[in-house]
Amino acid sequence: MMKKMYLMKGMAVIACGLVVASCNKADTFNPYADQEAKEQEFKNNFESNVMGGRSIDANQTWSTAKAVQVTVNPRQSGTLKIYTENPIGNLVAPLYTANVTAGSKTTFTIAKPADITTLYAAVLDNNSSILDVMPFAATAEKVSVDLNLPNVSAANAQRRALPQAPTFRDDAPAMPTKYSNTVPANAKYAKDYQNYQKGDVIYVNTAYSSLNNPQNIEDLTIYVDGNVTYYGQTNQNGNGTTFCVTQNSTLKLGAVSERLTVYLAPGATLDVSEALDWQGLSYTDWTGAKATTLTFTKENAALYMSAGSKVIGGNLYFKDGYTVLNEGGTIETTNLHVENGAILYNKNVVKASAAIELRNTKGEIVNDGELTGASMDLDAGAYFHNLGTTRISGHTKLTNTNSRWMNDGKFYSKTFEVTGGNGNAIAFNNCYMEVEGQFHMNEGYFVMNGGEEAGASVVCGSFYWHSNNYFKMGSKSLLKVKGDLLAEGANSGGYGFYGEGDEYAVIQANAITINKEEQFRIAYFKNLFVATDNHFAQGYKDAPNTNQPYYYYDTTVKFSKTQDTAPVSIKPGDCNPGYNYNPSTPEEPKEPEPEDPVMYYYYAFEDLGTTDDFDFNDVVVRVSAPVNGTSTVQLMAAGGTMATVVTYGTENVRNLGNEVHAQFGVEVSTMVNTDRGATKEFVNIGTIEGLSSTTDMSNLPIGITVTGNNGQLTRVTRSVENNGKAPLVIVVSGYPSGENAGKWFWTKERVNISTGYTQFGAWGANASSNNDWYQNYAEGQVHTW
Repeated sequence: MMKKMYLMKGMAVIACGLVVASCNKADTFNPYADQEAKEQEFKNNFESNVMGGRSIDANQTWSTAKAVQVTVNPRQSGTLKIYTENPIGNLVAPLYTANVTAGSKTTFTIAKPADITTLYAAVLDNNSSILDVMPFAATAEKVSVDLNLPNVSAANAQRRALPQAPTFRDDAPAMPTKYSNTVPANAKYAKDYQNYQKGDVIYVNTAYSSLNNPQNIEDLTIYVDGNVTYYGQTNQNGNGTTFCVTQNSTLKLGAVSERLTVYLAPGATLDVSEALDWQGLSYTDWTGAKATTLTFTKENAALYMSAGSKVIGGNLYFKDGYTVLNEGGTIETTNLHVENGAILYNKNVVKASAAIELRNTKGEIVNDGELTGASMDLDAGAYFHNLGTTRISGHTKLTNTNSRWMNDGKFYSKTFEVTGGNGNAIAFNNCYMEVEGQFHMNEGYFVMNGGEEAGASVVCGSFYWHSNNYFKMGSKSLLKVKGDLLAEGANSGGYGFYGEGDEYAVIQANAITINKEEQFRIAYFKNLFVATDNHFAQGYKDAPNTNQPYYYYDTTVKFSKTQDTAPVSIKPGDCNPGYNYNPSTPEEPKEPEPEDPVMYYYYAFEDLGTTDDFDFNDVVVRVSAPVNGTSTVQLMAAGGTMATVVTYGTENVRNLGNEVHAQFGVEVSTMVNTDRGATKEFVNIGTIEGLSSTTDMSNLPIGITVTGNNGQLTRVTRSVENNGKAPLVIVVSGYPSGENAGKWFWTKERVNISTGYTQFGAWGANASSNNDWYQNYAEGQVHTW
């Protein structure tokens, strides 16, 4: 008696049949004489002990699988596989595997789990990367799958070439050499010199009285020596007033007017934290109230900062062509505002405790040092170029037409957003960018530079794709999304992610998701690898009335099965954290694509050694899903204690291997892999080759022949004549996916199958219900492995 059953994850099929050999009346000995009597006993006991008195469904085939004929039209050549789940991010055992040629339709039969209504057709390359994947309904007896995505002609017309990188004023203005770090000999002390003339050079020191402030005199140069508080208005006409703060001196301004130039010598300080804005932008009452905004304005006016110098201000506002050159000092402010042709060139440290704002035509910041702020906003044609390190603790927003943002260093922000009508707000990332939280694209344009060993990278917490965007990535550039990439839709396939280099760029994401169905969501173009643990399924908007897919991708685009296994090697460096890099073999990826588990169909037999035992483990064999028409057969368990062989065929019957106990290397009286007797490795007992495209893997002519102690024979195979009757063989497909993909766990010795699988009897009584019974076993009642 062979007892015990075997459970596997995946698709399952159960079939039963019994072929009773007829007796030749001329024979003096009929080897099958007692089989019919035992079958009747088995039938009665089965209905009582397994079915609990319920009648067996007349349509019950005792197979957990259902045959479906599939016709696939591939758009790419490779290896076709049929899965029960999306192979992107899931461990799935394929039901069918065969080589296909682009444009050549192929038709075949698969045995799918009866409870599965949607299957996936995928074409893979030699590296097991996914070239195409398409879900399809598998409820009819015959289905067709077209892997050719519709030609998005309108989208093709909308594709835009890579934009030219903006021209930034990256060459820092020269530090002035005409000013001295100490008071020049020809300077006149302001207190003693009241008759100021245009172009005079004067100086003030700690003892200076503000009552002597010169006013309305053009082009004064005022040297500050010591710690000086300077009140009152300076001239706004001509070239304005120039303050030269000598080495280690401090100038505390009581007012700021336009055309004001300040030169800070090494160690000098400019303090405008309590100054009035003379232009009246914040106050009209000049009675000493502290200004909220200090405006430095006009062309040919500038702020120059030497090494170790410092500017302390409340809210600094640079506009109308004003120049700030921080050669080696520190700017500390609350809000920093640059607009309308003004430029701040930072080569050391700028700290804004609140907002950094760049407004209007080429209001520009070039950071070649350290820049920090609570937020950063660019709009109306503003420019930002990062050559050093920028850290924004809150949001960064690039909005409006013609705004330009470029990173050639390290840029960090809490969130980041590119928003501009029709993709005109453009960001260029040529090195490393890290966004702790959300990265938003909303009608914007983002470009990532490529490289030979590594390109630029963006590392973000989550990514939101809103509407129409262009996101173009050079060779070996990396977009790494630690969380989910949410695709919220685009109007056509011309917008999307592009791999623009000769070598592949990588999008790496935990998951790529959508928030609702039936809308075009995203597109991928050119040399791009999409590496994710979960990608939303393909579909068609308002199908079948439209040919617009949920997502579109070129034939050059590839998908990996997990986020870590795209066959692209990117070397870690300053601009990229690296991807799948093996330093010993840098040209080869560190992690290969995971191999698919093998789908097996399990044939579990009762041998009629007893008629009150329903563990279906007397013999358990499994057959692999076909690969190019070939399957392997393995012996899994031998719970019976009579000599038994596994057979294949109907007319030309042949044995698969030898006597089952001998195959395991034990005596006939020893049970194997039923939690009684011996535990052995599974044994290959044969290969089935030349399977036709119409073969139903759940209905193969696999049987057993059992020889009793008195020489009587029992022959058990599947037969349609025995549908709806008590089975001697059931066919169970393995789990379709997950950690147990391809497996099934049969019941232990003398454990009734309805005890090991409590839904088995209900399924027997209604073949259309409880079709996944084989995936739900009772703990301790089955042989797990």
